[in-house]
Amino acid sequence: MNTKTVSRQEVVIKAGGDRCWLPRLSTWVVAIGVTGLVLAGMHGCTPEEEAIPSAKVKTVEAYGVMLDASAAPTDVAYVLLRSLADDVAAAQSHKHEEQEAANHLTFSLAAFEVIEARMLNFLNQNRPAHKKKSSLGDARAKKLFTAVNYWAPIVAHYVRSFDTERGAAKQKMREVVGNGGKIAHVYYPVVHDPAQTDPAQQERAIIDIELAKVKGNGAAEAADANETGEANSYWRVVRVGFRAMADRTKPHPTTQSAKVGSNPA
Repeated sequence: MNTKTVSRQEVVIKAGGDRCWLPRLSTWVVAIGVTGLVLAGMHGCTPEEEAIPSAKVKTVEAYGVMLDASAAPTDVAYVLLRSLADDVAAAQSHKHEEQEAANHLTFSLAAFEVIEARMLNFLNQNRPAHKKKSSLGDARAKKLFTAVNYWAPIVAHYVRSFDTERGAAKQKMREVVGNGGKIAHVYYPVVHDPAQTDPAQQERAIIDIELAKVKGNGAAEAADANETGEANSYWRVVRVGFRAMADRTKPHPTTQSAKVGSNPA
């Protein structure tokens, strides 16, 4: 697949942030997934020099929602959308501390091991067996942070239509769980300008948030094992992209169950 280098200036214009920007092309974002972000993470398109949070899966509380082992995929998706919207708003207002806080919150929602595995799979696909990597190395957290830092620019064009009220947001979401309860997709319908009354001018889209069930490995989570003696599992985010509008009513191939708040038309 051809790659394209985009200047940091474009993200300032499009999303207000000081980071590399992915063009708002739904099909391209879906196609590249995490693997396309690997190129940026490995080749210098990195976040501002700041303290990178530890890549630990642990309980997160934000916007009045406790994202512990009992939290549903839609709960995590709601907090994610709020943090991405806050990221974009802070960037556009040049409020660095608020943007950094939003960045860190978004990062805390990531499924680190799954993202790393996909990045490594991409990096290793053309390498001989003796040169394949099994880890992102000493800079693991920074490379993961760089990848996750793309999520806000991906959805920035639509943040004005994000619901800030939890019930309203979840009512619009469609949750699909598959792969033996280990993978979930949350679909969320959005528009560029919610004040636009002409459907032809609304620029509608469906955000596709992919989540995975992952083991907690924060200090408290390691001590708080479940009845089997294993660390509790949490829904965390693997990828943020878009689903083609024509596919919005089709079930995911690995669907086992679906919960629909309302028809995401």
